[in-house]
Amino acid sequence: MIEIFDDMFSREMLKKFEVICITTNGCIKKDKHYYKAVMGAGVAKQFSNMYPLSPSILGQKILVNGNIVQPIMKDYETIFVSFPTKHHFKDKSDINLISESCNQLLEYVNENNFKKILLPRPGCSNGGRNWEKEIKPILKKILDGRFYVITR
Repeated sequence: MIEIFDDMFSREMLKKFEVICITTNGCIKKDKHYYKAVMGAGVAKQFSNMYPLSPSILGQKILVNGNIVQPIMKDYETIFVSFPTKHHFKDKSDINLISESCNQLLEYVNENNFKKILLPRPGCSNGGRNWEKEIKPILKKILDGRFYVITR
């Protein structure tokens, strides 16, 4: 795992990484005739502002597959993947869910032979977790040098 400091959604980042992880929760809401993932804060909100259909796409995927690591959409050559850190958006990020998401992400990356993956510090902003004490040790145990953790 390599730590970098940059703007996660800059055009340069989108060109450098095959996979960009979006930290998410498992909440969905019904909006008229379809379901949407709740993406109202942090990285998820930035992503949904850039890609307005993403809450609907992810909402359907959560309904079918559950709150797991899964591709949301592709833009150019970059695949955006959900990285669950919470079960409900109001909760503090769940350490066990973050660990589980790391393992699922590693499996997804290995199955698809990806070489460069970008991940924000999961659970550390709106999730209320401490990077150095709680989250970094988990990621260091699971993720290898293909994974870049970005701080903005």
